[in-house]
Amino acid sequence: MVFEVNLNQVDNFSIIRSGDISNQKLDASWLLLFTSDLENYTVKIRKLKYVFESDKKIRFFFDRTNKVYDTKTNTIVKDLINILSINNKINIQQLYNYDIDWEITNELLGADGYTNSKKIELSFKDTNDDGIVDDPDIFNNTVAPVNALGNIDFNNFIILKKYETSTGQYDYSYVYNQRDDGLAIVTVLENMNQVSSSLLKDGQYVFSFEENLLYRYNEIESKWQLSFDYKAFQGRDKIKFQYVHSADYESRIDPGQSNLMDLYVLTKEYDVSFRQWLLGAIDDEPKPPSTEQLSLILSNSLNQIKAMSDEIIYHPIRYKVLFGSRAVPSLRATFKLMKNLEQTISDNDLKSKVLSAINEFFTLDNWDFGDSFYFSELVAYVMNRTAPFLVNIVIVPRMETLAFGSLFEITAENDEIFINGATTDDLEIIESVTVSSLNAKLNTTTTNIISQQYIISKAGLR
Repeated sequence: MVFEVNLNQVDNFSIIRSGDISNQKLDASWLLLFTSDLENYTVKIRKLKYVFESDKKIRFFFDRTNKVYDTKTNTIVKDLINILSINNKINIQQLYNYDIDWEITNELLGADGYTNSKKIELSFKDTNDDGIVDDPDIFNNTVAPVNALGNIDFNNFIILKKYETSTGQYDYSYVYNQRDDGLAIVTVLENMNQVSSSLLKDGQYVFSFEENLLYRYNEIESKWQLSFDYKAFQGRDKIKFQYVHSADYESRIDPGQSNLMDLYVLTKEYDVSFRQWLLGAIDDEPKPPSTEQLSLILSNSLNQIKAMSDEIIYHPIRYKVLFGSRAVPSLRATFKLMKNLEQTISDNDLKSKVLSAINEFFTLDNWDFGDSFYFSELVAYVMNRTAPFLVNIVIVPRMETLAFGSLFEITAENDEIFINGATTDDLEIIESVTVSSLNAKLNTTTTNIISQQYIISKAGLR
């Protein structure tokens, strides 16, 4: 199992330059960062994300919308990761003699848009839900990211290797940081000034903690080059743990039933309410009905026609909003439109035609649960519906950390279906397709504001 922490999305948190007024952006002690372009403010919040990963043995399931209530204790039952007491304290051959409990708080999505069942997001355990965690030092006790002198221990890092997913996108997964010759695949240093002559080997990787960047040595050119083949996070691997998962009564499988049937349901009430919310007619985002509600609505009718050995599992369908302000930040986008100058049409009329075509493309009848969205299909449909007024259309992500092309393919989970959230405010008329109009970043590197911490273990107990 891997436990990872990345204290970095814009830069490493540090109090060394706290209070610096040189106007050189050297103060990295901020938790809230306000930047202005003289018209608007951009607010960035520094966060810390703890990630637990099972390399081989365990796959996780977690639904943050489903709360499991224990009627005997009148409490909410939470999923847990227990770091077992049989683990040695790091760098010391001494057992903990007590379990370290982590609360599971969220599932993690891979680069392909699907839930990565190998990873789970953790948080500090709060037994009585009073808003105060039981022990705020459990990561330090587990991983020991700093040594006795208070300095960062560069031996306690987890390495993730880049790989290509089945959809052609790239993501990172755990790899044991040791080559066949016994040397480290990636050597972690405080900065590149600490590179020794022994590391000047072709293909050698070095991770600079201060910069949060990975470098690869090119022997032919005798220089270090920026690389994205690996990522490094503070953490620990080879942890022995116990995964505690609590299922509600509706999700438990009756061993007497031999034929399980999954039924995915999109109710008309949820569909109408959600579309009203997209239009701003209601303030709060509607939630799909629960599994129990679907069972109450449908079971009386379906139980009369199903076989005695059949067990129907009801799955509520939820909408996945694309492009507009109602979508999650990573799916928000701007459509750049190039109109045909030889045709007489106003900007507003062209935007209206394009938006109407996009809404037609996302008509409910055109989609099934768990489908994938391909921008090339949307382009072909919109161009056909708006000809001859539109010359070209491109999609540009709004999130700064996403590059042009990131939204060309989007996948949905089995219980999700796409819906368009774009409005005319998300459409922009441009004269030509240029690097600046696409917000493309050339030879630049961005880091994440959300920090991560990792634990990896080879074996676990269920």
